[in-house]
Amino acid sequence: MLPVQGLVSGHVAADDVPARFVARAHDDAPATVAASVPVIDLGRLCRQDIAGADEEAAKLRLALESWGLFLVANHGIEASLMDDVMDASREFFGQPPEVKQKHTNLVDGKDFQLEGYGNDRVRSEDQVLDWCDRLYLKVEPEDDRNLALWPTHPGRFRDVLHKFAEECTSVRDRLLPEMAKALGLDDDYFSNQFGDKADTYARFSYYPPCPRPDLVFGLKPHSDGTFISILMVDNNVGGLQVLREGVWYDVPTRPHTLLINLGDQMEIMSNGIFKSPVHRVVTNAEKERLSVALFFSVDPEKHMEPAPQLVDEKQPALYRKALGRVPRPPMADDSWRVPTPVQELAAAVEDPPNRYVLREQDRPSSLLAAADMPEPIPVIDLSRLSDDPVEADKLKAALQSWGLVLVTYHGIEASLMDGVMGASREFFRQPFDAKQKYSNLIDGKHFQVEGYGNDRVLRQDQILDWTDRLHLRVEPEDERNFAFWPKHPEAFRDVLHEYTSETKKIRNIVFEAMAKILELEEDYFVRQISDKAHAFARFNYYPPCPRPDLVNGVRPHSDGGVLTILLVDKEVGGLQVQRDGIWYNVPSKPYTLLINLGDSMEIMNNGIFKSPVHRVVTNAEKERISLAVFYGVDGEKVLEPAAGLIDEKRLARYRAIEVKDFVAGFHEHFSRGIRFIETLRI
Repeated sequence: MLPVQGLVSGHVAADDVPARFVARAHDDAPATVAASVPVIDLGRLCRQDIAGADEEAAKLRLALESWGLFLVANHGIEASLMDDVMDASREFFGQPPEVKQKHTNLVDGKDFQLEGYGNDRVRSEDQVLDWCDRLYLKVEPEDDRNLALWPTHPGRFRDVLHKFAEECTSVRDRLLPEMAKALGLDDDYFSNQFGDKADTYARFSYYPPCPRPDLVFGLKPHSDGTFISILMVDNNVGGLQVLREGVWYDVPTRPHTLLINLGDQMEIMSNGIFKSPVHRVVTNAEKERLSVALFFSVDPEKHMEPAPQLVDEKQPALYRKALGRVPRPPMADDSWRVPTPVQELAAAVEDPPNRYVLREQDRPSSLLAAADMPEPIPVIDLSRLSDDPVEADKLKAALQSWGLVLVTYHGIEASLMDGVMGASREFFRQPFDAKQKYSNLIDGKHFQVEGYGNDRVLRQDQILDWTDRLHLRVEPEDERNFAFWPKHPEAFRDVLHEYTSETKKIRNIVFEAMAKILELEEDYFVRQISDKAHAFARFNYYPPCPRPDLVNGVRPHSDGGVLTILLVDKEVGGLQVQRDGIWYNVPSKPYTLLINLGDSMEIMNNGIFKSPVHRVVTNAEKERISLAVFYGVDGEKVLEPAAGLIDEKRLARYRAIEVKDFVAGFHEHFSRGIRFIETLRI
């Protein structure tokens, strides 16, 4: 759906709005009146030793019981910081659509996720839409932030949001004891409901001018589902309204104050004494409006229920006990898209399910048969590669004949390699529920690349691989989605960060050596990658398989990126490479790395070096683990053979294609077992 800002900038008539935004007749609102919302002086409220504290406490209780919201002054947040946050928001929404779309909340352009830029979720064709675009970002826990969705323009955006979120958390922490005291509870009662796992989200809302504010909501009537919200509204343009006893009231705006409103979680815990107000936003015919809200929720693993001290015979519990977060099961008609993790399957079946068994016509005479290599894969001493012509010749021969090479003296300590493999093994050995916290399925059904689970299932007749995986973005560093980076084992994040910092150095050394071999500028391939290029770490777990003769660990494929650096299991083999129609076992040597080229690199070097087709076979008795780091090309570039490798005698072998189109085509063809690069040959 087109962002509302895009509609306003030329897609709708000056006196009209699309029918999907027009509120139905029974949504028509009565006339509003100005609300006398209390203004609380937070400094005085929290200082019991000064005059006026009791008066502020009484105003607070009145506000919470009658309105469910109040304004806060003297809150301790500098006016300059508040202005910076609003200005950064305005600059973000003022950018061209294609820039904002880099932070979209639609996976693959269609599957909604909570975080990101765009519209709110659309669940039905007859849903009345709101006249609002929004940017929604998780800010707490800090190590769960999805930095890929945090704008980098304006340059100060991330810093001011981080600082503002810290200050709002401080305001929340000063308010919670006062709210508890207003109910006669222990000062720390509400504070104890949070903890390190509690979620906090920031929502930046942009309301463009609307030609028919009499027909259209900025935000439809609702109450917040969280515990408490802290809202900073536009200093110049109102629009927020609150419902009380059937009457809508305009909530006043006061520069550099904060609006605090309670959510449904607080109403439950206060047993209905404090109210979660129904509110809405109306539009303006002439002016745009901005707001920034921080939504604070309790620990999702805690149970929400009325405080026991607020329940007795005269005042029974008004709400039943419930978890802070309820997982949503996948839709029944989409269940084929959500196969059981292979690790769980392997522990429960004697034979692999049909979805994993290769069709008879697709089976080789023996899946496990592989020939001895006619010559061994060269082993390169990376420490000598830049200066030793012998090592360069070995690299050239390996990439021309095999498309892969083994690397020693690469600079990564054996202890770090053991550490990252040990952390991988510990992650996969956790209970299923613990791993599911990092699921790659949004709402239990919509696939996204990052996270734990299976690869994408696009068709019901798709043959599945006997592997589970954890797929994580590692580059650019400031786009890492830490919500998917496991916290257990504790060393996981640190060892992965250190390991990928080292593999990046190896990548650059190999790129420079390849460029010299091809007589290109030494930094040619490094420039094509750039700081914007994505790199992913993929942890693969292959459980023992009862029929390795019928099932692939990973189907035959070539990698889509430029280069892959693979750390394989020291004890269990399984990787095979195809050359001239014959499958060969790839040897594993402790503490060596396997480097193989991807299709993007084959295109850039005009087919001189090959991207090898490879697969993984399973083992009937032993599990196997590997870690691959995939390096791609800058998504804004065009993928094509290097100009220095094309002349009258050496014609281009591949047509040019934008990187983003190549990535989409690669994934679509991978599920069907077809190499996308073959469609690009000239």
